[in-house]
Amino acid sequence: MLKKSLNSFENNVTKISRKDFSLWQKIINTPSEGKIKIKKDILYLWEKYDLGIALQALYRQQVNCGFVLSDPLDFLNAENEKSFYDPITKISFLAQWNPDRALRKNHRLLIQRGIIEDNIDEKKLINRDKKGKACYLCINNINLQNPKEIALPLVLAGEPFYAGANFASISNHHFTIFHKQHRPQQYRKEIFPIMEDFLEQTEGSFRIIYNGLAGASIEAHEHFQTTSISFPVEEIVFNKKDIIYNEKDVRILKPYYYLPLWIVEGNNWDKLNHILNNLINQWHSQRPNYHTENILGVKSGSLFRFFIFLRDRNKLDVKEKEGALATFEVAGLLVFSEFVKKTAGEKLEKGFFYLLTLDIIKNILKKIAPKDNLNPNSLKMGL
Repeated sequence: MLKKSLNSFENNVTKISRKDFSLWQKIINTPSEGKIKIKKDILYLWEKYDLGIALQALYRQQVNCGFVLSDPLDFLNAENEKSFYDPITKISFLAQWNPDRALRKNHRLLIQRGIIEDNIDEKKLINRDKKGKACYLCINNINLQNPKEIALPLVLAGEPFYAGANFASISNHHFTIFHKQHRPQQYRKEIFPIMEDFLEQTEGSFRIIYNGLAGASIEAHEHFQTTSISFPVEEIVFNKKDIIYNEKDVRILKPYYYLPLWIVEGNNWDKLNHILNNLINQWHSQRPNYHTENILGVKSGSLFRFFIFLRDRNKLDVKEKEGALATFEVAGLLVFSEFVKKTAGEKLEKGFFYLLTLDIIKNILKKIAPKDNLNPNSLKMGL
């Protein structure tokens, strides 16, 4: 326990004081029954340092109290993670074997571990889907169903959100950022300002993800994902011919990749948002019922970078992997948590993980790649 808390602390040694480390230890070792005091102490760290520090403390508490199914510091090792260097893009793709993530579908186990409360008044649950299941991202339902979860209130671009640790984590410090209002997962022009504000408040220590209708786990409730890890795609190389537009405060890039990828970067929020909104709207207008997107937002110093992966709802999954591919996968981190059928009636241990090669990963991305007909010149119109 102490080693893990020290690992988290050492990542912030230039920010957090040794005096405040005792409070850090207190937070991460307090059971969730003490939610009120935990939130108060986390707010102190947030106000003194930044939101990133607060989220890291909260995540470690959620791991230690048992809300998170497995600790990424335990399963992320050489046996469970492989790297595949691509000399063309200069990206080192990653593949992860994470069987504990599949446990999120075992409702009985979640009840046994105290992650889900069994004895609740079902009449108090709100916003049910067509199958009668109450929304998992409504704060009212979380308070009733998830006794160990601590949802931290946030205000992003003037709108109310909550940050809750993802109990089936893919990476360290993996959170879901969900809107206070039960509203659909549908792109709107405020998406990028919300992402920018989050990156600003965490001072770039976290990445933020928006899955349009390409891999979003709960399409009925607007949400983002965030993590402190960097993604393989961030290593991508480009040359002069890949630069579509270049000014001192904003730049548009179209590097070679295995599915359509646009990168928009800069430190002028107004110009960034104008270009980004034009890009998404143009893509949606071509096939309104099918075109969607995965978005990865990163901040380094004063520079904001947005990786836009163009997607088509007809090409969300592949036979090699269970479930739809979303931002983690298209950004170069493929996560395997379930067995994949090799032939009828046969299952291959650890799914496709042991058989992976660079060529297989590249082909997986190519299979989900839609045709990119975006007009680069129209993206910067009006600037």
